[in-house]
Amino acid sequence: AQIRVVDLHERIKFWRKSAELTRTQLASAVGVTVSAVCLWEGGRTSPGAARLPAIAEACGVPLRVFFSDLPRRARKAPARAG
Repeated sequence: AQIRVVDLHERIKFWRKSAELTRTQLASAVGVTVSAVCLWEGGRTSPGAARLPAIAEACGVPLRVFFSDLPRRARKAPARAG
């Protein structure tokens, strides 16, 4: 199954929080700015494919686990109208 880019921001945030890392700690571990991590988690930009192994490693999970199905609690509920 191919991972949609729109899912990537949720994965980064989920695994960072699961690892109990701050955005600053993840940024330092991956070699980017805190602003970059904020943009990734907000879904406004995506890290390059070459950074994904470092992100997964910093979060303490193998890359294949990073891209496996997230637990249901990690997924956002649909926004309610009104």
